[in-house]
Amino acid sequence: MNILIVPSWYKTKSNPTLGSFFFEQAQMLKDIGNTVIIADVTFQSKKDYFSGRCYKLLREEDEGIIVYSYVIPSFGRFNQDGGGANSVYKNLRKVYQRIIKDGFRIDLVHAHSYLPAGIAATRFAKEEGIPVVVTEHSSDLLSTNVEGVRASLLSEVVESCDKFICVSNKLKESVLNITKCDESKVTVIPNVVDSMFEYNSSEHKHNFTFISIGNLIQRKRFDLTIDAFSKAFKKDENVKLKIIGDGTLRTNLEDRVRALGEDKRISFLGRMERKEVVKHLQEADCLVLPSDYETFGVAYIEALAVGNPVIGTKNGGSEDIINLENGILVDKDDVNQLSKAMRCIYTEIDNYDRLQIASSTMQKYGRAAIGNEIKKIYLNLIKNELEN
Repeated sequence: MNILIVPSWYKTKSNPTLGSFFFEQAQMLKDIGNTVIIADVTFQSKKDYFSGRCYKLLREEDEGIIVYSYVIPSFGRFNQDGGGANSVYKNLRKVYQRIIKDGFRIDLVHAHSYLPAGIAATRFAKEEGIPVVVTEHSSDLLSTNVEGVRASLLSEVVESCDKFICVSNKLKESVLNITKCDESKVTVIPNVVDSMFEYNSSEHKHNFTFISIGNLIQRKRFDLTIDAFSKAFKKDENVKLKIIGDGTLRTNLEDRVRALGEDKRISFLGRMERKEVVKHLQEADCLVLPSDYETFGVAYIEALAVGNPVIGTKNGGSEDIINLENGILVDKDDVNQLSKAMRCIYTEIDNYDRLQIASSTMQKYGRAAIGNEIKKIYLNLIKNELEN
């Protein structure tokens, strides 16, 4: 099959890890025998306005994946009611014409997130008579009251696509509540964990290390992580906290750490390449991420895949992932619960079977498992298309 992937956001020069799970799913689809093409028709942030890529139709190859791109500056388009879907549609048309000119025939379109790629891709695919699947990742569907134009657009995508995939049960519940659509149209398939996140059997002969990963923005609640860590281990110099990521709150968070007198035990490592993240996870003992809401929680499964127990909040996505065997779930915005959970993991770490955590995670979220689930949907849609 020739699969066209259309992401709503994608890696840029200034942020090479943006939308990494879209690319990893494309690699997974390639590994199970498909030709995969990515149509990058995303909006570029201010940092990338002058990257030299805007308004250019480019064809590149990235680790065996063909990527056609026609990106433009955002200029606030994504904040419009339609999320700039009309612009994405027009640019997707330009890219598709080049794909056809290069001799490819697209069998199925798979868009990621309804706004704006899902809207553009479903309209385009239906005009071309190509089956279309949409996978939803948007945290806005959990965190905000989606109504009006955006609710109508979501309903349009769910009704128009051939299959609508949510990455968690909580997200599916939210989509059904907003759209009132036929439940049979919507299914749940979680995100895939990349094979680079693998168990390391070497013993941890170092200070006990908590690690937290994500964009340094309010909903990830790094402030809560910092406060809970300081509360739990005030007198224990052998416990450390590493924070990987960058964002608008970094300066405020660094000031918070200094005010608590924790700058020798809490370190900010910034944004880093995925391979570096793997290394730090393998050296750590536990991931803690008390987000206010998550549609899924890729950081959780990446930590679990290397064998680390995790601590998360009951935020929507984590309830599908975290259980008694692999970590602890706490209530949102509760520093006392989070502090106690961190102490519990610290004292009970030897009771967690790291190898079992890693193997069960790969069995559930690895490329083979997720790839087979998606492949079944593809084959069924292609079969229906041929019969009709």
